[in-house]
Amino acid sequence: MAVYLRAVRKAAGATLDDAARRTRTSISTVSRMERAEIPVPVSALEMLLRSYGVPPRSISYLLHSYPLHPRSQPHLSRHGLWDQWADMAGSEAIARYAAIPRIASEAVHLTNARIPPSFRTPLYRAVVTASTPAPDEPETPKRLAPAWLAHVTRPPGQRRTLLLEDTLLHRSTGSPTAMAEQLRHLMHLMDNPRETSPVTIRVIQRHRTRTPIDGEVAEYTVHGHRLIGGCRFVPWYETRSDSARSTQKCLREAAAQALDRDLSYQLIQKAAERWEAAS
Repeated sequence: MAVYLRAVRKAAGATLDDAARRTRTSISTVSRMERAEIPVPVSALEMLLRSYGVPPRSISYLLHSYPLHPRSQPHLSRHGLWDQWADMAGSEAIARYAAIPRIASEAVHLTNARIPPSFRTPLYRAVVTASTPAPDEPETPKRLAPAWLAHVTRPPGQRRTLLLEDTLLHRSTGSPTAMAEQLRHLMHLMDNPRETSPVTIRVIQRHRTRTPIDGEVAEYTVHGHRLIGGCRFVPWYETRSDSARSTQKCLREAAAQALDRDLSYQLIQKAAERWEAAS
């Protein structure tokens, strides 16, 4: 919510001073809300969203669905009301999901289903978008994405890690050409590491690394806070619960058991060559 609040404020051309006056608070208070340092009161959230021109229907959805306050009772299960949120707001939900990896200072992705959005080629992206009823990134061209998303930018020094299960290298997503091009793109990222935004790509072997995760999941660090996120039918987020901690442990174990850079590169290259031969 903090990321979304800041982005819609900037898209509306409002300053922190404008927001502070709207909510009758200080600039520092609004700034802390936007950095997720303090909770956003329901009254303040409604006033801010209205002043930024967010459609009433979207405001109503957020006010009634987003867990704005921590649970007052101890956790009685693996999940708690405050711990998780499934965002079912259609294209706005997908845009909010796209904003998280963009603004995160660090992101660790684990997948055995499909390449995550920030690592895709245009062709692979088109195949995924056309073949799934539940997209995990905004539609292209960019003009179809909400205007506020353009105000979410990558921080300097952002670190991204992609852990690929080896079965994904041999599972067709679209044509052999799309697969070969996508794998070559991953090799390019490995060949050309950027100091300003380092990327680590590693392969995990299914027969050696037993993970309870089916599909895609990631751990994001946003404003110093860690949260688990994914998108199967709708975007979902989780933090602090037993389930979130279990997923965090799974990601760390997968990273520790992943093949090194050279072996990972070789497996991706061989798979790319096989898909090229089949095209």
